[in-house]
Amino acid sequence: MKNKLSVVGCQLSKYKNSSVFIDFFFAVIFTVICHLSSVGSVAYAATVEETVSMIEQKAGAIRDITGNFSQESFLVDLERTEKFSGQFFIKKPLMIRWGYAEPRDEEVYIKTDEIWIYKRLAKQAIKSKFSENAYGQAPIALLASIENLRANFEIAATDKENILKLKPKRKIGSIKELLIDVSSGDFPVNSFTIFDIYGNNVIISISDLRINTSILDNVFNFTPAPDMEVFEY
Repeated sequence: MKNKLSVVGCQLSKYKNSSVFIDFFFAVIFTVICHLSSVGSVAYAATVEETVSMIEQKAGAIRDITGNFSQESFLVDLERTEKFSGQFFIKKPLMIRWGYAEPRDEEVYIKTDEIWIYKRLAKQAIKSKFSENAYGQAPIALLASIENLRANFEIAATDKENILKLKPKRKIGSIKELLIDVSSGDFPVNSFTIFDIYGNNVIISISDLRINTSILDNVFNFTPAPDMEVFEY
């Protein structure tokens, strides 16, 4: 590099008393800047690719996980933010139990293609089919699919360290965009933010994680009591 700069210096000395010098000088600067920018972009893209590989690799090694969550939902129509917390259980391939603590009196059970939403105090339960279109009802279900980020999302870096931006490659419910806060721990995500097409957003943070503890399948079973009101959709 030093030799190349010396050559440039010699070339510049030939033109220092001419307007050609100015044109040549800025051409050299422009070329160097473009070169450095292209090198930086390649390196940055590689960093994103390595981060995604790390996320998918760690998530792929997880058979089950349990922990606590906090949820902050901004509802644009109501112009208010709601905050909740609770506990969750996830077991592959797709079994999820997501229970809210008071004051929200609700539990969500997902088993393959079936979802139950149970309201304890009201003694009511809603049963329906579960698919990607139901992620609005159970956004934490996204945690069960992060080992397939490349297949489902276009992924880019942001101007914030450890934050990735994800856009669905195809329709996934009402999701417009996701932001993932990447973790260096055993589970590769600290939190994620969902933005939907209506202007709402949900931030879910997870903590106190326990991984591969062999959660029993019956944790994800839901059987309505005889006196419970059940709605099916």
